[in-house]
Amino acid sequence: MVFTAAMAFSAVTLATNYTWNSAGGGNWDDTTASGWNTGGAYPNAQGDGATFSQNIGADQTMAINVGNARLGSLTLQDAGSTYYGWKLSGTNSLTFDVSAGSAGIVVQSSGGGPVDTHAISAPIVCSAPLVVSLAMNGRLAISGTNSGLNGGVRISGGGGRGYVRF
Repeated sequence: MVFTAAMAFSAVTLATNYTWNSAGGGNWDDTTASGWNTGGAYPNAQGDGATFSQNIGADQTMAINVGNARLGSLTLQDAGSTYYGWKLSGTNSLTFDVSAGSAGIVVQSSGGGPVDTHAISAPIVCSAPLVVSLAMNGRLAISGTNSGLNGGVRISGGGGRGYVRF
């Protein structure tokens, strides 16, 4: 893998942007009111966006329970003033797929907490460059079998106590 620092990245063109509708975890393919609230669709296509930005009262786990979890961008945030994070886990891959440019992970800070530590333990696959953009004090742990990161990883932002841990 190639790790380089970058100050900015080009915006990802989203096919469809999905926002998780619950302050609790769940399964990637949950399209009910407590999931993506779409009545049948979830992020599974080139360029889709997935946003987790609820006010969570504890760490929440999202199970990558399907083989077609595809997206172009992922946003992780605890919108409250707490210290919790979203944990994306499972044996199925989280595949970042864009038609051009870079795929992206955006780690936002909470409304008042100094650090939110989010984690991806599911395998990550990405043939394009993957840009991880950290807000001040944003933290992300990536721990899966990530042999599919063929485009390299660039990290931007993350001042203060922010970091990406592999």
